[in-house]
Amino acid sequence: MACICIPYLPSQIGELSVEDLYYIIIKMVDVIDRNKDYLTMLDSAIGDGDHGVNMSRAFNNVINELRNVRLNDSDVKSILMIIANAFSSLSSEASGELYSALFRGMAHVVDGMESLDLQLLAKMFKNGVDEVIKISGAKPGDKTMVDTLYPAMEELMRNSAVHDDIFVAIRRVLEVAELGMLATKNMVAKKGKASKMAEKSVGYQDPGATSSYLLLKAFYDYTLNKATTY
Repeated sequence: MACICIPYLPSQIGELSVEDLYYIIIKMVDVIDRNKDYLTMLDSAIGDGDHGVNMSRAFNNVINELRNVRLNDSDVKSILMIIANAFSSLSSEASGELYSALFRGMAHVVDGMESLDLQLLAKMFKNGVDEVIKISGAKPGDKTMVDTLYPAMEELMRNSAVHDDIFVAIRRVLEVAELGMLATKNMVAKKGKASKMAEKSVGYQDPGATSSYLLLKAFYDYTLNKATTY
């Protein structure tokens, strides 16, 4: 008797809870720790060489703070502000201020919210990216984290306008984020310490764009696991 094969389709993710956000952060900590030396290598070529160490330190501080949080009594804004405050303490690195702005900007949109649907996630992310652009003055093409974040934000906004599935949206976001990250290799740095190298910065992938991609990758990995686990 012939086998009737039913195509496997991941389940739709309509919303993410505070608990989901906590486990996404755990994945972010892991991906940054595993790529700490890689980020340091990238930053050594065009910056101070401390990006990987500082990113790892900030996220491990986040985990320490989260140990004191009762997830059942918390909300999305509170979790995001813990991340923003951890990065604001990285006074030795400009990207600390920018990541703080990213998470703080996102937090301002979700006051009192205990879950996120795709539309709110897109609005939240847009506000965070807008804050990064406002503080840094960077735009796409300047060889910064904006080259990853801006196209990712645009793709998320496009997806949120046509469907409700967070997993599908983040999968597409990750694709354009990777292209944005890789494109920085051929750009001339126009912002930050790398801008001092001018044309000599061409040929090097931007560390901030790379760490931004890795955080989005961690987000995607979590949604992939959630969508394919019944």
